[in-house]
Amino acid sequence: MQQFLWAYINEDSPDHGKWTAASLTAARNLEHGPWFARRIHQWSCAFIEDEGDLPYSLYGTWSESIMADEDLQNGVSVHLQTLGKFICASDLQQYINQSDVQSRYGLKKSITLRTAQAWMHYLGYRWELVKNAQYEDGHEREDVVEY
Repeated sequence: MQQFLWAYINEDSPDHGKWTAASLTAARNLEHGPWFARRIHQWSCAFIEDEGDLPYSLYGTWSESIMADEDLQNGVSVHLQTLGKFICASDLQQYINQSDVQSRYGLKKSITLRTAQAWMHYLGYRWELVKNAQYEDGHEREDVVEY
């Protein structure tokens, strides 16, 4: 809105006094098209009528992740621990996508592999390359080197 109104009132602007042209320029500057220019019109008209009427962003107002549920976290952790040392995101995905698990935790949809990867990261699991210990202490002893 600020870019649009400045382009509209600035005498040095090529869009000075041209309502539609100024809004299209502002929308293009923000990498949007004509629909966004119309939205800028609506927001600006509402702001001109009432200075307190400003658009607000909904970013960050949605609910938190289902993984914030401690029961689900504990259930997933216990399941992953029963699988042993080597686990992957597809193990979590298969577990969550079981109908009995979904009904237990009130889940309505299955999860994708990418969601399972994000949940693994959320739970503190990290991908790690397991190195085989080829040498042990004492591998430089003469009898070991000779052998």
